[in-house]
Amino acid sequence: MAAAAEVNRQSAGFFRVILPTIPYQKKMSLPLKFVVMYGIQLSSTATLKLPNGAVWKIGVKKATDGRIRKAWFTKNWDRFIEHYSIAVGFFLTFQYLGSSEFHVKIFNLTTCSINYPRRGGGRQPIGKGRASTGAQPISPNLGVSSDEEEEDRCEQGEVEKLMNLVKESGIVTGSQFDRILPKHWMQCKKGVEEAILSKPPNRPCFLTLMTCALIRWDSQLMIPAVFVAEHIDDEWQSVKLRVQGKKKQWDVNLKRSGRSKTISMAVKSRKRFVDENGLRVGDVCLFQLVSPAEPVMEVTVFPADE
Repeated sequence: MAAAAEVNRQSAGFFRVILPTIPYQKKMSLPLKFVVMYGIQLSSTATLKLPNGAVWKIGVKKATDGRIRKAWFTKNWDRFIEHYSIAVGFFLTFQYLGSSEFHVKIFNLTTCSINYPRRGGGRQPIGKGRASTGAQPISPNLGVSSDEEEEDRCEQGEVEKLMNLVKESGIVTGSQFDRILPKHWMQCKKGVEEAILSKPPNRPCFLTLMTCALIRWDSQLMIPAVFVAEHIDDEWQSVKLRVQGKKKQWDVNLKRSGRSKTISMAVKSRKRFVDENGLRVGDVCLFQLVSPAEPVMEVTVFPADE
């Protein structure tokens, strides 16, 4: 993912237009003119403030040759992109407030501001050290009416109910699914419920949700650790994926992480499967291991609710 950038001459800041000229990276470079003028002020962590009051802590990396010439947003930038479903063609403005703080606005393909997720309701990013890895409200009740709080509580209850139904069904999910569902549950609710009803009784299954990062960029599709431990043979280097109603099979390489003992589907071969099957953001995919003796999985796709 690339971005066209321009320093705002009216105030300290710049804008970004997300362009599809290079593969998506987990960092974003800051414009040279902005870096020359303000790079010395930037600390190792930048604070991004959104119109809904959410605050993100984003890592900053700087390169110097006597003077600061380059700088990037790094750690947590990919989480920020995924959380707000930022895609090619989106337009972002960064107003610099000083002390490594930015006010950020996000505009979608219609050139209108996006509908920012409300704070609370379980929709903030989940991870270790929440204060430093995701969006946090400046104040729990700042600008949020009692009606909105009640709606958030209702939504959180719906998400928890849906998560419990999945667990009771015996379908395996991982941290990737658990993190994504609260943000896209309205799109995915119908698909998740249908997946639960379609689960075969004698096949191990896991569930995943399609996001912008999985479809358009090089984000990894992780196989849940519990599923890996119980059903994936150590000798398997790839799996064959097949879709109900289609004769073709897709060979997808497995990428192993020795330190964490996790497995993901390699980006290039997995993306071919996604593209050729027309998967979209919000689609629910049920992966069923056909036989414990061979690496073949049947995939059932439940389309996102429009």
